[in-house]
Amino acid sequence: MLPVIEALRALAAEDIERFRKAKTRAAGLYALATLFALTAYACAVGALVFWAARHGDPVLAAGVVAAGFAALALVVLAIVAALNRAERRRMAERRARYSSVVGSAASSALLGIVLRPQALAAGAVVLIAGLALGLFDEKRPDDGRPDDGDNDRSPPRERG
Repeated sequence: MLPVIEALRALAAEDIERFRKAKTRAAGLYALATLFALTAYACAVGALVFWAARHGDPVLAAGVVAAGFAALALVVLAIVAALNRAERRRMAERRARYSSVVGSAASSALLGIVLRPQALAAGAVVLIAGLALGLFDEKRPDDGRPDDGDNDRSPPRERG
């Protein structure tokens, strides 16, 4: 059994090293491509300002180009906000799925512990996995704001 475990460990270490090298190489190439893309972008913006200044007032041309890029930045920020909201929703769904799976596994492990004391290890693994995934943490509202402890949305009551 020990040679099999050693062989599996060696294969896993080799796979991890190959994965690390591939990711490092890809990150370097993406950084180089990003540098070239930013250089081309700066040249295009400069050419646009020069072209607009040639056909009109230079200050007005620079202002129009700046306003256009400000509008583009707002569009990009709106897209990023929508993507973040969708990611938060997916994470909440995943957390709910994992919570139900861990809950059913925990209940079956508890039944196994009651019937066979040897299943105590399985119950401990389920509990540790649930704690590691953060499934037993307290629920907080997912509105992007920190929880201030005042979750009561009802209007205040008058005293008197």
